[in-house]
Amino acid sequence: MRSSGPPVRGLWLLLPLLPLAAPPLHAQVNIEALRRADLSHGLAGTLTTELSVSTGSVNLVQLGISGRLDYVSGSATTFFVGQGSIGFLRGSRFTNAGLVHLRQSVAVRPWLVPEAYLQADYDEGRLLDLRVLGGGGLRVRIADAPHARLWAATGAMVEHERLALPDTVGNDPRTTVVRSSSYVALRATAADNLVVSSTTYVQPQVSELGDVRVLENIALAVAVTRTVALAVAFDLRYDSRPPVTVPSLDTTLKSGVTLRF
Repeated sequence: MRSSGPPVRGLWLLLPLLPLAAPPLHAQVNIEALRRADLSHGLAGTLTTELSVSTGSVNLVQLGISGRLDYVSGSATTFFVGQGSIGFLRGSRFTNAGLVHLRQSVAVRPWLVPEAYLQADYDEGRLLDLRVLGGGGLRVRIADAPHARLWAATGAMVEHERLALPDTVGNDPRTTVVRSSSYVALRATAADNLVVSSTTYVQPQVSELGDVRVLENIALAVAVTRTVALAVAFDLRYDSRPPVTVPSLDTTLKSGVTLRF
């Protein structure tokens, strides 16, 4: 017997909005969280801003902004995403990061989607002055059941990084490498009002497999009403060779409320 809770219609859209509300930008970016499946043909766009101010025992100011453009024509989909965040704690800057990402995909079959992308980002907290990359690959639908969808993709990208390393460090602050980039993405309807998503990225350097980056994202969205949902997301990022003073393992737990109009 089906429950009478709020329908999951629209929750596929709600999950991607959680990371956009306050983007925690790192050297690895979960692009699966930025995809939208509800687009119609033509051009569409969104813009989101967030300001947090705390005074008293904690003097904190944090500003986040994100925007996107989507264009669908025939079997081709193009989207452009821009994100940025800056924060000050007791007058000192503790975060400063930004990202722009352009991606185009063409569905040659409903289950087979070649895609190409360009990206530039920076993250002061991870000593990343600039990261520029470009690449492409094949995205394949593994399963498409009524309550679950599983995709896998693999490809390659050229990545250039410029790091803000101390002068005392002997490492080269500029590197250009080729990485393999593969991921598995799952979205499932666990109940009438609950949607779960999971994405796992693995990005080893082609010429040196010991240099690998891993990203895991798990998110849940619960529809409270037809227009309000609660969302929780957990991010795990691992870099086998991070910049000096930056930990190899990084985890983040986020929660938020999403309104759908």
